[in-house]
Amino acid sequence: MTFLSWLFPKLPEGATGLMNLGNTCYLNSVLQCLSHTEYLTEFALQYKLPYYIKGDQQRHYTESVAESMIQVIQQIYSAQSTISPKEFLITFRAYNKSFCNGEQKDAAEFLMLLITKVDSDLRNQTYSVPPPSVISADYVQSFVDYSLKNRSIITQIMGGMIHTHLECSFCKASNDFSEPFTIIQLPIQIMFSTNNCKMPYITLYDCLESFMQSSHVCSVCFKLQTPYRTFVATPPILVFQLLRFKQTEKGSEKDTTRVFYPLRDLVVSGVKYELYSQIIHYGKINSGHYTANCVINGEWFAFNDGSVDKIENANVMNSSAYLLFYKRTETPK
Repeated sequence: MTFLSWLFPKLPEGATGLMNLGNTCYLNSVLQCLSHTEYLTEFALQYKLPYYIKGDQQRHYTESVAESMIQVIQQIYSAQSTISPKEFLITFRAYNKSFCNGEQKDAAEFLMLLITKVDSDLRNQTYSVPPPSVISADYVQSFVDYSLKNRSIITQIMGGMIHTHLECSFCKASNDFSEPFTIIQLPIQIMFSTNNCKMPYITLYDCLESFMQSSHVCSVCFKLQTPYRTFVATPPILVFQLLRFKQTEKGSEKDTTRVFYPLRDLVVSGVKYELYSQIIHYGKINSGHYTANCVINGEWFAFNDGSVDKIENANVMNSSAYLLFYKRTETPK
């Protein structure tokens, strides 16, 4: 090993930075996490983009937001240096004008808009992906019907379903319904010790429990009730958003409570998952910065716009984690 190779080690395939085009760290972070989502990456790398011939060169072009995203993923895995997502940004802004003002945006909002559009663009284009883990056979037909009507690579890898049973303790009305999801929004429930002092941290399991038990309004008497929720099916890729940004009497505020989350062996309804990507939000609600951490070949790398650095596992756990991407490692026996 030469001194230069030691000083500037060669990064693995996929460890490519994205240029910041002016308050686009939210976009770069989301694209990095999606680019390191196993099945989506495989789908994108084998996707044949349309092209035209100019002179003796073949040049690709894109016809949708989905194809623009796919082009970025292909460039991330073929480039030798930082790339610009300018064409993708132009295409996305043409689809959603609210992103044209050049202001900082919420990464979770952008992720939801992006995967919803990609799901629509790639409807009926599927890939060989392991099926979801069926948790509740009683309600699985609802998920089957939903999946058949909404077939795409997005629903294949990120689509799950939760069933809610509500029995009102006031009017005795009961209601059952199932809802699909691609991102689970988790409230950060503040924990208290036995002496009623506020604790500085909670766990991801606490947040998940709070979500599953969150109140629901009775459709008959309109009073709040605690429903019984259960997963019908969990997807190969499970994405959590920690709801750090809240509206209070003082306006919008960021919840800085530390949430402990497992890197491995997260168990959701008997299904095991491990963390492979995350988005971090630093700073205040209106003047912060987004970065991403992603796994490549079993090692963690930090993506800060155009900068990419290897990090140790001990540095992955971050008190400012905002979006957590987990992949399934084991299904119930």
